[in-house]
Amino acid sequence: MKPKSADLQNAPNCDNRKSAEGVQMEFKSRQWFGASVRSDGEHILACAPLYQWSTYSYAEREPVGTCFLKKGEAVVEYSPCRSTEASPEGQGFCQAGFSADFLKNNTRVVVGGPGSFYWQGQLISDDVSEVFTRFDQKNFKTSYANTLATKSASAQYDDSYLGYSVTVGDFNKDGREDFITGVPRGNNALGYVNIFNGLNMQSMINFTGAQHPPVEGDMG
Repeated sequence: MKPKSADLQNAPNCDNRKSAEGVQMEFKSRQWFGASVRSDGEHILACAPLYQWSTYSYAEREPVGTCFLKKGEAVVEYSPCRSTEASPEGQGFCQAGFSADFLKNNTRVVVGGPGSFYWQGQLISDDVSEVFTRFDQKNFKTSYANTLATKSASAQYDDSYLGYSVTVGDFNKDGREDFITGVPRGNNALGYVNIFNGLNMQSMINFTGAQHPPVEGDMG
């Protein structure tokens, strides 16, 4: 069904923005908008994890991903990996918004970017209120005062895809919601699940499925 024009009148510009020099800075074709969609009943978050933007003096295009956050008639962009940490070893291949969720008891949003840090992956969480108040259509990079994010680890964690899936819950019973994420290629591609503290994004526990020997007749 074609949306009414009034539904889009307050949305950010859907065109590919350009630099002051007239160089195209973002590339929205095949961005997979709607790959993840979440709502807390008041806000809607919809993400395009394959969104690309131009880095390295316009010579490169990197799939940092982006999301749009809506409350009432207001719609703002949230692209936490569109940052100064470009290139594969930083957030250049982040694909933010591959997974996403809202914290119910603490008005924050969390997104997964499985491509950060040579595909180690990353979780990033920010205050919803800041996402609205700091949005500026003219700026490509936005910093937030209360960001929680996982950091780069040693090379043994490359290609783990942390952030492939994410949800929240109070797992240590401290009254604050924590983050739980899938790491499907970690632990020699066996995969595992990691729980991060909602207060400081420090890892609390991870667990993996049991690997059973093949049974005669199994098809693999």
